[in-house]
Amino acid sequence: MAATGASFMDKLKQIEFSQVAFVHGLIGVFVFYGVLILVMSFQSEGVTRAMEEELASASVAIERTTIEDLKPDPVQESFGQPFFYKELIERTAPGPLPMVDKISGLTPFDAYKRPGAKDSSRPRIAVVIDDFGLSDIQSDKMLKVLPENITYMLDPYSPNAQKWTDMARRAGGELWMKVPFQTAAYPSDDGGPHAIIAKSSLRKNRNHMLWIMSRASGYAGLIGYTDYFRNETSPTLRGTAEMAFNRGLGFVEIAQFGNNEIIALSNSQNRPYAKSDFKFDIITQNDLKKIEEFARDIDEVIIAVKPFPKNIQILRSWLAGFDDKGLQLVPASYLAQQHHSLAAPNITAEDLEVKIIEGVDMESLESPSDRAVGQPVFPEIKDGQ
Repeated sequence: MAATGASFMDKLKQIEFSQVAFVHGLIGVFVFYGVLILVMSFQSEGVTRAMEEELASASVAIERTTIEDLKPDPVQESFGQPFFYKELIERTAPGPLPMVDKISGLTPFDAYKRPGAKDSSRPRIAVVIDDFGLSDIQSDKMLKVLPENITYMLDPYSPNAQKWTDMARRAGGELWMKVPFQTAAYPSDDGGPHAIIAKSSLRKNRNHMLWIMSRASGYAGLIGYTDYFRNETSPTLRGTAEMAFNRGLGFVEIAQFGNNEIIALSNSQNRPYAKSDFKFDIITQNDLKKIEEFARDIDEVIIAVKPFPKNIQILRSWLAGFDDKGLQLVPASYLAQQHHSLAAPNITAEDLEVKIIEGVDMESLESPSDRAVGQPVFPEIKDGQ
């Protein structure tokens, strides 16, 4: 065996190396493996196709969920309100806009308002919280500590507007979309890129309104600070109110004086409208006592409050004692149905003419720069007054 092995090694050494043969060998190896890979590829494709056919027979297509696909939320079914009604949404380029159901006549206001007062004999107070949805931490805290029937002003610039709309409604709150109207302190008080400005064209303001209204679905109406638009014949304010009314929404002014033209418009068309009675940046215990006295005098009050942590703490304690005090918390929609306004005269749209409110200079209303920068939009109740 050893001799045989040695003989084989001797013969192997005698074989001369051939470069041509080596190259041919490499080519053969590459060709072999290329064919092998190609065959395996065809087989894999066939197996994959067979698996897909088998899965297709036992599966269904999954489509992206849209607002139209959403079902009524169980939490809301207790008073017959799903989160969305597809019949109340108009698909537009800016986004989904509220609309009146063409068949039933159901309006977004009626669909998304909270239940009203349980006892009409008790004074009713609506508490509106400003700037809801801007701070995730503060918005979440408010929903956890405040009771049902709080009215939240959803800020259109909220990066999660629809999320906070849904969450507030689950917590028993009522949503109104905030309209960033120009204030007396403009331009230092900037309402953002979609603010409603008095001197802007009606077309531009209309486009801004379409953007604002499309930020979320599920709110009862539009609300904003309108003190700058005290001129009764303001086309800008009237156009905003008309857009709200035509789309089945309510309209609430946070202002010292309600605009008589808007009041007349809501009365003549029987549209939900209200005006706030008080606005607070910082609310005190003394303010709360004055609000209670005011509510007992006129039976119903709307207050607007900034969402500062101290304000929320004070409101939480105050609202918890409503039953003992014979008061009741109601959503803004309930008072909007009553056309609540301290200055709501018995007038019709035909009675209105171009005129100036007594004591107000028309020119100063047209020029924001004529007003003192930082002048409060609404006279606040001071502690001790």
